[in-house]
Amino acid sequence: MPGHPPSYSPDTNRLAHEPDTVGEARQALRFLHDIDCLTRLAEDWIDQDPTSIAQSVLETLLSMLDLDFVGLRLHGATQILSRIGEAFGGEHSPESILNAVDSALQHLPGHGPAVVTVGQDKLFLLSTPLGAVSSMGLLIAGARRAGFPERPEVLRLTTAATQASLAFREVREISDPQPPADMRAERPIGDALAESERRLNLTINSIPAMAWSTAADGMLEFWNQTLTDFVGLPFEEIVGMGFYRVFHPDDVELLRAAWEHTLATKQPREVDGRIRRFDGEYRWFTFRQKPLLDDQGNVLRWYGVVIDIEDRKRAEDALRESQAALQSREHELHQIISSIPGLVWSSDAEGRTEFWSQQYLDYAGLRLEDVLGLGYLDHIHPDDRQLAIDFSVATVRSRCAGEIEIRLRRADGQFRWFLIRASPFYDDAGNITRWFGVNIDIEERKRAEEELRQSRSELEHVSRLTTMGELAVSIAHEVNQPLMAIVTNASTCLRWLDPAQQDLALARTTVERIVRDGHRAGDIVASVRALAQKSALKMRRMVLESVIQEVLDLLRAEFRHRGVVLVTEFAPTPTEVIGDGTQLQQVILNLIMNSVEAMSGIDSAGRRLTIRTLTSEDFAQFSVLDTGDGLSPDNVDRLFEAFFTTKPEGIGMGLSICRSIVEAHRGRIWASDNTPTGSVFSVALPLAGNTNAPPN
Repeated sequence: MPGHPPSYSPDTNRLAHEPDTVGEARQALRFLHDIDCLTRLAEDWIDQDPTSIAQSVLETLLSMLDLDFVGLRLHGATQILSRIGEAFGGEHSPESILNAVDSALQHLPGHGPAVVTVGQDKLFLLSTPLGAVSSMGLLIAGARRAGFPERPEVLRLTTAATQASLAFREVREISDPQPPADMRAERPIGDALAESERRLNLTINSIPAMAWSTAADGMLEFWNQTLTDFVGLPFEEIVGMGFYRVFHPDDVELLRAAWEHTLATKQPREVDGRIRRFDGEYRWFTFRQKPLLDDQGNVLRWYGVVIDIEDRKRAEDALRESQAALQSREHELHQIISSIPGLVWSSDAEGRTEFWSQQYLDYAGLRLEDVLGLGYLDHIHPDDRQLAIDFSVATVRSRCAGEIEIRLRRADGQFRWFLIRASPFYDDAGNITRWFGVNIDIEERKRAEEELRQSRSELEHVSRLTTMGELAVSIAHEVNQPLMAIVTNASTCLRWLDPAQQDLALARTTVERIVRDGHRAGDIVASVRALAQKSALKMRRMVLESVIQEVLDLLRAEFRHRGVVLVTEFAPTPTEVIGDGTQLQQVILNLIMNSVEAMSGIDSAGRRLTIRTLTSEDFAQFSVLDTGDGLSPDNVDRLFEAFFTTKPEGIGMGLSICRSIVEAHRGRIWASDNTPTGSVFSVALPLAGNTNAPPN
């Protein structure tokens, strides 16, 4: 209805105070809407008197800017036309407010900001001239808000004052063809209107946002300079529906559908999309639009702003990736912790206990104060305590993660085996600030390992007995030779002791041969007994060539029986290793017998067995070379698997046992082809004093 200002909802009156990007966009959109409303007030002022025009301006500004006071003092008038906010008017009388404002205006040198006191309240004022030289009066606005007026409010008040001054001038010119001298000082109406339009355009182009407006049907009519500069295209190429050309091709359909939906629903909306900058780069923006409605709810025009959100988008993408990675790591960590029956702890940089998990305390039946510092040592098996101390010291010095197996006392006094794992935590400077660890119960694994060791020992024993059974004839022959020599030498000795043929020197020599042959027979029996008996593992320093030679002495009869020529190629200096002599002899015996059997299918003239030893810097190696049929390429990788055999009568455990024994000695066993024919089985063992792993 003419003469009545448009209404504003209270919540939108405070949008200018929102600090975030959304608030800034809404503030810019609201600003455009307000400016348009102020410029259109003149349409309602046709045929209105100055008082009605003044009331319209005051009501509009009071609602639009959330003011506590707004007034007009026209030139030549003695009173101020005013409107007072409901809350402010309820606390103070209109007379006290008007008196305070009037007093302040009398002391102002011109126009501008001022502060007046009304009761206990401070009222911040801004007076804006009506006309270029204030000849038509002043527009006064006041609010109790600290910081009033803000720049957008100043621009609104300036626009309102300009529009009101034009209206007042037009009314005076119509009612008084000869205006007073002060009116003649004003510029012509056309110039003032042009100045008003210039100020309005300057205002819109100065707001910190990309602004635009369209007709009711969505056809672009206005695009402010900020937006024009960004896209680098003349407005003539964008007007109407040409603005779609600056959108990212992947976003055009989405933005088109959103805009059509907005036009159909007549509701404010926002949507994100990308706009091409003048240099060809696309950046993300939020598009916000709001309709200007008439009294019947029809859309007169659409106003919108475009807010750059590229940095926010990148930050959101980075945040999403970071959160996804963090959630993934947290999930993985939770899964690990949930699936491992571990006792968690932490210590300071020097290894002194700081924390035990409740599960750990419950296991040990202790309180945290019992284990702080070095108190945890009492919880360790006495036989493992020094080992744990050495491990802690070495780990702290190395600054690297480590692990150890020790026994920990349970609350009932029972000791169980645990795998202790410790890892350092570094600060940004690379310094260790604390250690984190987890103790994993391996009692069942230890028991299984012991049972496996016993089973393997039984199997090795059976394998040795089986081999000894197969060699019984050869062994009997080897033992029989020194025994027959003893009998022969004994008979000879008796003859040299006969008085008729007495020769004590020859008798002495014969007795020495008897002693030698007796020792030889004893050595053979001792070797057989060592191979046959079941005994605990005994690691000692030994000469590898001597161990091999004992086996060869035992097999000489077997070699003769099978027509095998034996060749030994020992290293020039004795090779010392650390090992169990019985187990190493079992490996040597098994490899030699396999090679002898591999040559059973070839002509006896070509059966040649070579035993070779050599040394490197840290390792000793012995090899068994034969001239048999060689290895099948399909079987090389499976030779040392349990129950794999190429013999019709074999059970496939010999080479598997050999591998277990060699690995228990920190060694390595492998097979290869011999040249020009046959196979080579080699074993590498660390030299005595070497703690490194075997070479590949």
